Amino acid sequence: MAAVKTYLETLMTLDEAPLKLDPGQVVFSAGDAGREMFIVRTGSVDLRIGDTLLETVEQGGMFGELALVDPAPRSATAVAGAAAAAPHRSSTRGLRGARPRIDEVA
Repeated sequence: MAAVKTYLETLMTLDEAPLKLDPGQVVFSAGDAGREMFIVRTGSVDLRIGDTLLETVEQGGMFGELALVDPAPRSATAVAGAAAAAPHRSSTRGLRGARPRIDEVA
């Protein structure tokens, strides 16, 4: 039987190579134009508004997905966590024509 992939695992195969980030490196800043979402492959990414930590996105989590449907500027800053992170970028361009197959198990 073929391996069953999650929707996020399928998305990770559709676009560019993962970003390599150093701890503390900014992925995007509040106020930046949003054009893509990110899926964390390894490590973690902190989402912050100023000095306030809103959320820590761990491996397998995603962030920035609102940019795929809303062109408003980013509302928070995303920073690579203490563990090295390598989020995968998925742009609206890459997802527009993609029709990933999601296997279901009954």
